[in-house]
Amino acid sequence: MSNIRNILFRADGNSEIGLGHIYRCIGLAQRLKSEFNVFIAIHEPSVPIIQNIQLQATLLQLPKFESYLDEAKYIAKVIVPKHAIQTITLDGYYFDTAYQRVLKELPSLVLISIDDDQPFHYVSDIVINHAGGIKENFFSAEKYTKFFLGESYILLRPEFLYYRTKTKIISEIKNIFICFGGTDLENYTWKILDILKFHKELTFNVIIGSSNHKLDKLKKLEEHNNIILYYDLGPNELAQLMFKSDLGILPSSTISLEAICCKMILITGTTAKNQINIYNGLIEKDTVFGIQDFTAFDFIKVPSILKKIKSIIKEYTFEPILSIEDPIITLYKNI
Repeated sequence: MSNIRNILFRADGNSEIGLGHIYRCIGLAQRLKSEFNVFIAIHEPSVPIIQNIQLQATLLQLPKFESYLDEAKYIAKVIVPKHAIQTITLDGYYFDTAYQRVLKELPSLVLISIDDDQPFHYVSDIVINHAGGIKENFFSAEKYTKFFLGESYILLRPEFLYYRTKTKIISEIKNIFICFGGTDLENYTWKILDILKFHKELTFNVIIGSSNHKLDKLKKLEEHNNIILYYDLGPNELAQLMFKSDLGILPSSTISLEAICCKMILITGTTAKNQINIYNGLIEKDTVFGIQDFTAFDFIKVPSILKKIKSIIKEYTFEPILSIEDPIITLYKNI
């Protein structure tokens, strides 16, 4: 009989809440699949999501339920015994205290919650949050709950973690990377490019999604030879492009943590409440320049910020970060 443990990730995503939770779990599955049998449970996944999950894990498509509490009961009574699940990891805002309590009733099950903004009381055995600006006293949790916090437990895909081991020298800021998610409802991408498009000494690598409602307007910017738009890049292509870029203008979300792995100087700020802890951790670095809240930012200031950064950082060497073992694998193995 195999001694390999069976672990389940539960996440959801859509155009409203984004796909970050799903892709985070896919990335964790990719890191853990050599040590565990990994399952990912999800509602109504799109074809691309199905394909991405099936490359890294066994996909479990959940039926519809009247409530998330009903779903938790179904996972406890059907999914766990059927697939001999020993560890469940929850990643999302719907998996609240009541949901966790249902699963905690199962004997010998280890329950893990991935946290973004401490939205509820945790009864999970373990809470993981990879923000650099987070501390245990921010949480409401049971006395037995263990915390694994900070960038040591970074929840990224291996394609980005790979570049942590590389040396990178930035002698001049020429290539600027911009990404504000697939939809970018507040038009941050457009606002930045509209200010910077005539700076011909710079090249702009811009990631946009097909759901961006200003797509046609952004495409017209390609008339400027220094603006290059990229669509639907895979993680390997995205990581390569980041590593080739000198500076990123990004929200303080997972994309900024990916950029840090790929050794970029950053201009960053928040676009949502749940980014504050990541932001506070990022701005402690001497290669990160914070502008606080993008929603209140005057984008006409971007050229002067760039000028300031160029005057401060004449040349910068990012040293490699070498690690013998992945801390996330160690965490799951030691459960």
